Amino acid sequence: MTVIYHVLNQHTQVKDEVAEESKVESGNGRKTSSRWQSWGVTITAGAATAALVLTINIWVFTYVALQFKIEDGIATIHRGACTVTSNISTYGHLLINILGTLLLGASNAGAQLLSAPTRSDIARAHSRNRWLDIGVPSLRNLRTIPPWRRFGWVVLMMSSIPLHLLYNSVLFTTSAGHEYVASLVAPDFFEASRGFDDMKIPEEMKGTPSFPDESVIDAFWTTRNLALQGNLTRLSKRECLIAYGATNATESDKGNLLVVTKPMNDVEFGTLLQGNETFAVLPLLDLFIHKAEDQFNDLDWRCGGSLGSGNAINTTCGEHKLVPAYKDDAGEWPIRTYLYQCNDGWRTIPDCVKENWAACVSPWAYRCNMTRTTVEVDYCLAEQNPGKCSAKVSLSLLAVVMVCNVVKVLVLCAMAGMNFKTFRPLVTIGDAVKSFLEEPEDQAKNRGPISVMDIVYSAESHKRVQAGGAEWTFEAMRRSHRQRQDGSDEFWTGPRTCEVGTSIPKATKFVTWSKHWYRAANTGACSPWKICVSLCLIMLVTAAFMMIVELLTGETELNLKDFNFNTLLGMTETAPLTLYIIVPNIPQLLVSFAYIFYNNALTCMLLAYETSQFASKRKFLRVSEPEGQQKSTYWLQLPYQYSIPLLVTMAFLHWLISRSLFFKSVDYYDASGRMSDESYTACAYSPLALILSISLGAILVLVLVGLSFRKVDRGMPMLGSCSMAISAACANCDEGGEAAKHALMYGVLTTETDEQQQGPKRVGFSQHEVESLQEKTEYL
Repeated sequence: MTVIYHVLNQHTQVKDEVAEESKVESGNGRKTSSRWQSWGVTITAGAATAALVLTINIWVFTYVALQFKIEDGIATIHRGACTVTSNISTYGHLLINILGTLLLGASNAGAQLLSAPTRSDIARAHSRNRWLDIGVPSLRNLRTIPPWRRFGWVVLMMSSIPLHLLYNSVLFTTSAGHEYVASLVAPDFFEASRGFDDMKIPEEMKGTPSFPDESVIDAFWTTRNLALQGNLTRLSKRECLIAYGATNATESDKGNLLVVTKPMNDVEFGTLLQGNETFAVLPLLDLFIHKAEDQFNDLDWRCGGSLGSGNAINTTCGEHKLVPAYKDDAGEWPIRTYLYQCNDGWRTIPDCVKENWAACVSPWAYRCNMTRTTVEVDYCLAEQNPGKCSAKVSLSLLAVVMVCNVVKVLVLCAMAGMNFKTFRPLVTIGDAVKSFLEEPEDQAKNRGPISVMDIVYSAESHKRVQAGGAEWTFEAMRRSHRQRQDGSDEFWTGPRTCEVGTSIPKATKFVTWSKHWYRAANTGACSPWKICVSLCLIMLVTAAFMMIVELLTGETELNLKDFNFNTLLGMTETAPLTLYIIVPNIPQLLVSFAYIFYNNALTCMLLAYETSQFASKRKFLRVSEPEGQQKSTYWLQLPYQYSIPLLVTMAFLHWLISRSLFFKSVDYYDASGRMSDESYTACAYSPLALILSISLGAILVLVLVGLSFRKVDRGMPMLGSCSMAISAACANCDEGGEAAKHALMYGVLTTETDEQQQGPKRVGFSQHEVESLQEKTEYL
């Protein structure tokens, strides 16, 4: 911190800057105000905010490192019920995004201050026929401001990139994918199975491709024992369909289950004899096995499939919502299966050989003759699984976030401790007007009512004049775009200083442009308004397209659940972990960029509105260091009634995005509850969170567009943030710096000197009475 402070403080004493600022100070006998009466309050608050966020991050890092076991830089802070894990993730990410937004706001304020020009910066720029932004965050100013401030600006902005790419991945959850066995049984299964302690498998069936392995039989038998003990949870048809749907595959606490049919009065079950052994022919109609690693591709059993292998009543039945009972528990839930009748012992079906069992028998075909039928489900009995979800904190990622946080704290603290006597940026329009009134630019006098649009549209003239080798100066700027609209081609002829044959300066015709707010933020091809709206629309259209495709083709539930199998994106074992950390956070970075341009566009529009009020009523300047009746300011340019709601909304939007697309890890368990070697890392998304994110983003864009069509006062040119236009509006005031201490108004000057002057009248700011500008009238 000492090094950065030394660099910043040392460079604030650059000779040309000190000379320019001291000249203004000494010439007016101005008393230097405390930093607590200026923008220093904002920067100090930003530094304190960044320090608070850093303190919280350090505390979390220390607590997790000391209290939990760490493996490969990751600590498991909770393992158990999935609902608890989901709550930790939800509120944890809410806190993360609040802290991240506070850092973004503090960085943005610091960057705006660093890019704010001083009078020496403006003097250098104007001498090179360039204009600078005043009162708004600016990229334009970076090529003119001193290197130390440019360095600080870059450090603040670049440290935000890893912050937004990694912060939300610091906390992540691991879900459990359960394999389970769904056994389709008749109502009398429970009584018929009481006399059996085990289920023997005919030797002829062992090892056949279609016969379940021993673990499946063990799981079934365990479920049967729990049923006889009354330790299973009864679910209605609808509850069962929902609990075992794809959207609950990793969050459900349900395990193996018995799917109980309605009574089958025309079917009798007995025993099967083979040699000297007796096998139970239980009222077990079929087994349906869900493999967790198959995600949701083997869940056809819910709507009539046998073993998830295509025997569904409805072949498109991967969508379990097609089952009538899903919408209404009184609806039907049909499942297609087979019944087997055996009378005289074991018998193989003709033309079947052991090597081709799969072609002619099911796992229970030893019951002999098969009859295909459809049964109606009555209810389900489900096992309760202990929670196997976990919440984890990546200390490695948190360490990277803390480094970025430290950098921001150092830069902001160094800025808060800068020498206020030598570094006097023009932070607000009031600062600029005050400075130009105290020390006007000679070259800006008698330029007339020049607007920011005149300056922007003169850029084309600048390029043409440069191509022709002629001089291009401040003078050329007042021959504006609107003069071309009036049929004049003098805009292209080069500088003129006087009327033909006289010593009277050439006047500028006052023609009002469109006075909508967006004009102030929509100057040039790379205007903040255009960039912000374009970026927001691209993100909104892309997200909406993905959401529509998912809703039309997928099996999704609209909720804020952490995850479901239907919303996994690109599960693969070969993709690097870094990819799954960065990709879900790219929208976070894009939204942060959008916030910067949104803030810039809104600031430009409010700045234009604030300035235009000088044409209709007398106002005191809002400055960083007030004198007399000038207003002080603790905010840069965006008022608190706009900046605070915007920050709150952006924090909520960042949180919704963190719930929309996120990093996910999945552990798999077999039907007996043993953890499998299979586990996956992936990106996942939440449909409802995505819809809410799209909706909130659209509201923000609509608010900006709505404000854009508000109108400013038409009685003065729109100065915007343009240093040349502001300078021209102040240059004609003969009252000196004393005028800046009083209430000012913009208009046609009516001093005694102006009344006696022949030809066009002068315009500008004045503490005295002024007249309103008239449309299409020429002024100096």
